[in-house]
Amino acid sequence: MLKKDQPIFVLSDYRSGSTLTQRILNVIDDVYIYGEHYRCLDDISISFNKLLSIEFNPVKIVDKEWLNTKTRLPNCKADVQWWTSRTFLSDTLKEKCKDFICELFNPNKEDIHWGFKQPCYRLIFLEFMVEMFPEGKFIILIRNSVDTLKSAYDIWSHGKPFNIKSAHYWNELYQDYYEFLMKYPDNAFILKYEKIEKLLLELHTFLNVEMPYEKFREKLDEKIKFKPPSTKKVLISDADILDIENITKDVKKLYGY
Repeated sequence: MLKKDQPIFVLSDYRSGSTLTQRILNVIDDVYIYGEHYRCLDDISISFNKLLSIEFNPVKIVDKEWLNTKTRLPNCKADVQWWTSRTFLSDTLKEKCKDFICELFNPNKEDIHWGFKQPCYRLIFLEFMVEMFPEGKFIILIRNSVDTLKSAYDIWSHGKPFNIKSAHYWNELYQDYYEFLMKYPDNAFILKYEKIEKLLLELHTFLNVEMPYEKFREKLDEKIKFKPPSTKKVLISDADILDIENITKDVKKLYGY
């Protein structure tokens, strides 16, 4: 099988190690993982499903004079029944969607494991991508929910109080990911942030690529060495943390937390 038919997709919530994973994967020969793209492919996956759901809608035409005038088809028999339809051919539509994605992330059509990292794609998109790329590999990154949300608010709160909706969103997102893992176990790999070094070294079996362990170690050391200390006050109270734990505890158990 060609490498370009086995793309790699790195998925997660924000602040869960996707950037580090992208950088480490990109030191592997014949692997090129693009960065975030504002989930622009969501619209394509939604449109794909909408177009396929359009029902057969025939229009019967039996007026010979109208037919000859409008379509310029000569010598039509009066009793011929002409039908038109609004349906789309699924294979054609699938091929065009697939070509567009490949052109976007592998414009030179190289035989490489191309792909991208993007937080927060949901289940409908993941299933769309499996349909486009049945041999695709999906790396699902997860980090303890409290640490994820603390880190996010440390970076992006701008003085605003913590919003518990983000805990509900984390919960829904990883429920989606877990459902995907159960439906497509051969396509998905769980990568825990807390064990990222160990698990990255196990990826070679899942991705079927040679892993340059020394370069991996260098990237991990760079991450640890150059991580700037936080100077912001995290605006998450003990009560907020308790709420996060209560909201996310069942989903966390699914992932072994």
